[in-house]
Amino acid sequence: AQTLLLPGRSAWIYARVFHDAEALREGQRVRVTAPGRPGRLYTGELVTIDPDTGTRGGSARVRALVATPGGGLR
Repeated sequence: AQTLLLPGRSAWIYARVFHDAEALREGQRVRVTAPGRPGRLYTGELVTIDPDTGTRGGSARVRALVATPGGGLR
């Protein structure tokens, strides 16, 4: 997964989803973990879904806006 993090109270998370991508919906709640923050769970909302039409298996690129209370992600 590719990630671009902005400092502050929220962060944009960019990722590629390989399983059940057809079940994703904009506005859907998401949960995110980060290797640099073991044990922490961040929640947010799925903002953009871009189906990956060039691949087999129904993958998609997604963008989510995730709350980062206390600036937990930078």
